Parts: sequence; C-alpha cells; structure tokens
Amino acid sequence: MQDAHNSEYHPLISTLRLYAGWLLACLFTVYAFGVFQQIRALPFRLPLLDEWMDSPMILNSTLVTFLFLLLSSVHQIIGRGLWKGAMLAVIGFFALVVFRMNT
Repeated sequence: MQDAHNSEYHPLISTLRLYAGWLLACLFTVYAFGVFQQIRALPFRLPLLDEWMDSPMILNSTLVTFLFLLLSSVHQIIGRGLWKGAMLAVIGFFALVVFRMNT
C-alpha cells in the first residue's frame, strides 16, 4: 500500500531559488512603486518607500538575490559541478564588489 503523503523531497537549491524568485518579485514591486512615487504623486503617500529607495541594504539584497538566481541558472545550464559552482560564486562575489565600489 502506497503512503498517502509524498515522501519525495525537492533539492534545497530548488527551494532557495523559489524563495529568491518571490523575494526578487517583491523587491521589484517595491522599487517600481518607489520610483513612481518619486516621479509622480500617488493617491497615497508611503514614507517607507522613500526610506527603502534610499537604503543601500535593500539595493544590495536585490542585487544578491538577482545574482543568485542568475548564477544558479548558469550553473544548471553549464552542467553542475563543485568547481564550476565555486567559480560562479567567485564571479558573483566580484560582481558584487564592483557594484558596491561604483555605488
């Protein structure tokens, strides 16, 4: 008799990519509303959007989330592997450093 519950688990990286995708979508929505609030008057005013638009931490988390999704997709495309993943992590780290130096 087969168990009523599905005992198969998804890999951790798939779960992390799912959550990172949702986080990136939410951060993009916040940035879209924030930019629109700065350009035009919304029917309501959210001071939190002004704070988040000026926050380097929110910008960094957006970049890190995007880099994680981008580089994990590249890692899947080029054929997984420890050394390939390590090189992509180094590339992501340098991309983050270059971004931080220019902002």
